[in-house]
Amino acid sequence: MAKKIKIAGIDYGSKLAGTTAIAMLNENGKFSLIQSQKNEDADEMIIQMIESFKPELIALDAPLSLPKGLYSGNPNDDFFYRETDKELKAMSPMFLGGLTARAMKIAAICKTKNIEIIESYPAAFIKAENLKEIYLKKDNSSMQNFQKQTVNQFQFKLPKLSNWHALDACICLEIGIRKTNQTARFKGNDSEKIWF
Repeated sequence: MAKKIKIAGIDYGSKLAGTTAIAMLNENGKFSLIQSQKNEDADEMIIQMIESFKPELIALDAPLSLPKGLYSGNPNDDFFYRETDKELKAMSPMFLGGLTARAMKIAAICKTKNIEIIESYPAAFIKAENLKEIYLKKDNSSMQNFQKQTVNQFQFKLPKLSNWHALDACICLEIGIRKTNQTARFKGNDSEKIWF
């Protein structure tokens, strides 16, 4: 049985592109979804969600730490990838640059409000759940098929979704629920942990 807490899953996109989606589950199990619009500040939308929804946990699909070389100063340490990026074949936080900086700022805001925030990775979830064959992001018509075939993978009822950003936010929410229930997978240590 799921622990009853407020959780938000966020598919994090470019600031003004309209590609950020937030899936939320309140302590009574009620689901809601909000999405940014083109030219709307996605970070401001997230901060407003934090203020009004007051989640206890946020699962964010964005890097929340930097490669070891950047803070160790050791030329033998990696300056581009974290160990977890290599293990999960994830993009470098450095390649994502501005998005990483924005995500780390959101994490800093969460810390001041005693909100737990974790780095989640929907692509690793899809791989671990053996869903790659039906997770066809380039094909919007396949989303309904994905939803029908994954009923058992989610601990909440997925609504009809109109785009893959919303679906990735729901996957982040599922990762957050599993983390709360101590059934989520992760790679890495406390300084660079990725949940999936």
